[in-house]
Amino acid sequence: MSKINWDTWDNTSESGFNPLERGAFLCEVKAIHDAEDKQHVIVEWDIIDPKFKDHFKNLKNEDGSWAYDARLYRSYKAENYSFLKRWVTTLEKSNPGYSFRATNADFTKWVGLKFIGVFGDKEVPVADDNGKPKVYVKLRDVRSTDALNRGDIKIPKDIERLNDFETNMFKEKYEATRVATAEETRQILAEQKAAIDASIPDNAPTQNIPVTDNKYPF
Repeated sequence: MSKINWDTWDNTSESGFNPLERGAFLCEVKAIHDAEDKQHVIVEWDIIDPKFKDHFKNLKNEDGSWAYDARLYRSYKAENYSFLKRWVTTLEKSNPGYSFRATNADFTKWVGLKFIGVFGDKEVPVADDNGKPKVYVKLRDVRSTDALNRGDIKIPKDIERLNDFETNMFKEKYEATRVATAEETRQILAEQKAAIDASIPDNAPTQNIPVTDNKYPF
């Protein structure tokens, strides 16, 4: 028996990082944090499909916290029940035997439950080299394994654009970066000029360069 998992091997890049692809992949809830003061639950999840298994576990933040891209926020305020119910239905249709009501709405019972993550292209409020929002593959929707088995899941081919809040954030960050870059350039040029001036003796002779019809005087 081989000691290598060849499915994982074939889908592993030499850099050690496999960028996500558009598609529908099996995911699992890894941890739950109930922010009672805000009345919402933070759901930390990861991909368990062999192609991208533990993708976000390997992308934890510097402080060890879970990757922001692998967090879902589910409010349990009454006015948001419809969104919460859609998520709960996804879990119930993906995990035979699980019942939200039977657990008396115990959010911790979500840990270990499966769902299908639908991934597609999405703009992020970070500028590329052309000053446009960068595009990455990110979670676009959550569906049930039942929907996947029925063939009801469509992989998005479009690019999800920034919403109004993200657009304003992008503009502010880009403008701040542009101003900072211009200021840094001016500072560098000023320092270079000061260094050149400091290296020239006060009594140094001035070199007169003759004017010619050529582009370069040499």
